[in-house]
Amino acid sequence: MTASGGNRHPYADFSRRSHGDTPDSLIAVNLQLLTRSGYLINQADYAAAVRLLSRALGEDLDFWGDEKVDLFLGAAVAHRGLGDEAKAERQLENALLTIPTLDATFNMGHYAAKASGLLRVWGREAEAREWDALIGQLKVPEKTAGLFRERTARIVERSGSRGQVFLC
Repeated sequence: MTASGGNRHPYADFSRRSHGDTPDSLIAVNLQLLTRSGYLINQADYAAAVRLLSRALGEDLDFWGDEKVDLFLGAAVAHRGLGDEAKAERQLENALLTIPTLDATFNMGHYAAKASGLLRVWGREAEAREWDALIGQLKVPEKTAGLFRERTARIVERSGSRGQVFLC
């Protein structure tokens, strides 16, 4: 348990600051958590997803790379699924504030596409267009930008056909 009351990450002694890189075992734990939370969200088991994501978000986010945006987006979807709009909005804001600070340009585009799709599903077209514009400004090949736009379209399409958010 940390001084703030949260649980220590199982591999807290392997921090990036002291070892320069994330160990494979921590990457595996993080990917398992992201995969499980995505599955729970896609099964509309929002309560279980919130429990899992809250635990991850209560840990030191330095142990997460750019994929921490997935934690925030997932938490936003799960909280909204439970009807907690204030928490959903806070997690969405965390995601949107994080995207422009990511280290990898490709990841900025990837997560901007996810944000754009989610915003469209939630009827926030003007905000979605801002993220589309960011994709257009990134220094990536046009084909890559096109794939990001396709991801946005698939999120909207699949969410509409399922009647619930599908972040894919």
